[in-house]
Amino acid sequence: LAQGIDDLHSASARDRAAVVAAAKKLHAVILPLVEVLSAADYSPDKMRVLRKGLLTQAASGRFRHFTAAEQVFLAVETLCLSLSEVDKYEAQLDGWFKTMDNENVFVPAQYAVFARKLLDAL
Repeated sequence: LAQGIDDLHSASARDRAAVVAAAKKLHAVILPLVEVLSAADYSPDKMRVLRKGLLTQAASGRFRHFTAAEQVFLAVETLCLSLSEVDKYEAQLDGWFKTMDNENVFVPAQYAVFARKLLDAL
């Protein structure tokens, strides 16, 4: 999966045909996962593990592109909402969200620092 994402990103620097080919390969990897993931039982404990994993990756600086970082934030926020814990972590979520105010001045290191603050608060 990670290789497919990297290949798609690399293809975007070449041409449309390369992007289409890489997207088809990635789609073939993702498609079998859809049924498995959508049928899975996500208990609160599993959601907490997923949230912690996303935050660990974010805090390590893994998400340097604004769009990916934004999607991770939204996933973590959704998990907090699903766990009825958004009020508990409101200050940390608000601080982290502010690092994504403007995609033109997005600073990945700042994003990682605020992800770490939320991770440490868990």
